[in-house]
Amino acid sequence: PLTKGTCAVHARACTHFAPSGLRRALPGFPRRKYRRHTSHTPSWVACAWGDPVDFHAASIASSSECAKGLTEVEVDAPTDIVDGFCASGQYVQMKVNPEDEKVAYLAIASAPASSPLKFVIKPGDNTAGEICALNAGDSVQISAAMGKGFQPEESAKT
Repeated sequence: PLTKGTCAVHARACTHFAPSGLRRALPGFPRRKYRRHTSHTPSWVACAWGDPVDFHAASIASSSECAKGLTEVEVDAPTDIVDGFCASGQYVQMKVNPEDEKVAYLAIASAPASSPLKFVIKPGDNTAGEICALNAGDSVQISAAMGKGFQPEESAKT
């Protein structure tokens, strides 16, 4: 519960609260000792998952429907992007325009370190749909391969 009182830090009225879980667990615990102070200054918080992603220019090699509702897109990517693709299960981020903020996260369907990179995409009303609508020679922005991927288990020898 919130309590109002004079704050020893600011020497003015502040809002403090006690951890309600402690208060319920220990009916006689000293509330003032465990109160936390809240700031009166508004602040902005920015959250991020990790480092900014670097995108590189690439071009569409081909785009065709490979099954009902699925499009196979082949991308001629820079050599360093292809060389960074070393395990099945890795993915890239791709977008059509450098200014776009929304990206498509696409699993790489081709064999590691092979060129061009192949993707099987389900088109929709999103960035993936925009990529599927591109023709051979159109440009895209692609990130380096991400994720640990996995090593396929060897087949049992008979």
